[in-house]
Amino acid sequence: MKLPQLKIPSDYKILDFIKDKKTNLVSSPRVLALLVLLGTIADWMTAVFTEGRWEPTWESVGMVLGTLGFQVSQKFAQRE
Repeated sequence: MKLPQLKIPSDYKILDFIKDKKTNLVSSPRVLALLVLLGTIADWMTAVFTEGRWEPTWESVGMVLGTLGFQVSQKFAQRE
């Protein structure tokens, strides 16, 4: 059974970020990076407006740095 492919219109700039240039399909690592980024921003804004300062846990810092490191290593792997 073949899964349906999601084609993305190029009218939205955020969708240009998450689609793969070669296949024009959604790239799951980019979606993961975007979700981690948006979740971190939401956590930061919630903490700043409720407690007055943001003290991230080591787990959240590790998640953000791990996701960014994964994106960087993926870019180097795509060059070859």
